[in-house]
Amino acid sequence: MTTTTLFVPQEPVATAHSANGNIHRLSKVSPGVQVLESGHADWWAALVSLALFPVVLAVCIAVRAEMRLTVGLSLFPLFAAGGFGVAASCYHKFGTRARFDRNNRKISVTGLRHGEGFRCSWDDICAVQFCDARRKRGEGAWHAYQVNLVVRSDKSSRINLLDSRGKKKLRRIAKEIADFIAVPFYVGSNLAEQSVGGERHV
Repeated sequence: MTTTTLFVPQEPVATAHSANGNIHRLSKVSPGVQVLESGHADWWAALVSLALFPVVLAVCIAVRAEMRLTVGLSLFPLFAAGGFGVAASCYHKFGTRARFDRNNRKISVTGLRHGEGFRCSWDDICAVQFCDARRKRGEGAWHAYQVNLVVRSDKSSRINLLDSRGKKKLRRIAKEIADFIAVPFYVGSNLAEQSVGGERHV
């Protein structure tokens, strides 16, 4: 095992967008392939909203509510289902997707916020970082955190994967990615843990 001194900046990566909640998850396509992608929460919310439509309609009929009230209340879950469905479709099509392919020793990151995307060799990644991205302001305010890939270069450049609220979940995602790639896991600029069960240590 070799040990290399690695400088990882404490400052977060500058990003144009941050989310007030994390919708991403890690999934294993196969033992050698792990994918970071949008989860299914919005799809489930759309299905639950659709399921509420007949319930609301039945209740309104049972209590003999006025026609306008019945129509209004019954349409509400349909509009909610449509909103959740559109959001889920957009996240699926345009959201961040990172594929870690141990079999072919390749890593790719795609998504609207990543422009043309990022592709590199497995061995180009020398660490995974979880860091504080500070307080954000948008529709409300939230404290954001980042998951970043540290790319092997003269200045240890970083590729941002996630920037959102959700400290515990984002830290867990970052640690799982580090373990899968078998590189050190950093919290801010501090080495937190060496990877386990991988092929190499840096």
